[in-house]
Amino acid sequence: EHLLFEAGRPNHEYRKPLILSWLNVLLVKIAAEYKLHTSPASSTSPKHPAVIKFLELLDRHFAQQKSVTFYAKALCVSPQYLHELCTRETGRGPQETIAARVASEALALLSIGKLTVKQVAHQLGFEDPAYFSRFLKKQTGKTPAEWKA
Repeated sequence: EHLLFEAGRPNHEYRKPLILSWLNVLLVKIAAEYKLHTSPASSTSPKHPAVIKFLELLDRHFAQQKSVTFYAKALCVSPQYLHELCTRETGRGPQETIAARVASEALALLSIGKLTVKQVAHQLGFEDPAYFSRFLKKQTGKTPAEWKA
């Protein structure tokens, strides 16, 4: 919607950078979805209701809740069983799935360029921007500053 809005606006000095930023966000989201759905164990979407519900809950709560225990309790299953289901259905455990979702959102927010690294970290529930930087570097191989650039 943002991309279409910017494309439809009359020419102004920030039109091109805004369109490029929204395209970057779109590409990051597509890459995250591609990575999620092309895992070695599964070439299709998850079919088990608990895994589907886990992914739905994750989309709603990833910024506040990064604990497998939280999602397992919400699904009324043990963390071990959730891990077993996720690994079988997606090829990744729930902690890896949570980290990938958080990293995907971080890249989207950083590529927009309006927020500082500290603001992005705070928005994603990280109290320590340095920890956020280490987290993103571990997930993507690049620091937040490198992604912003």
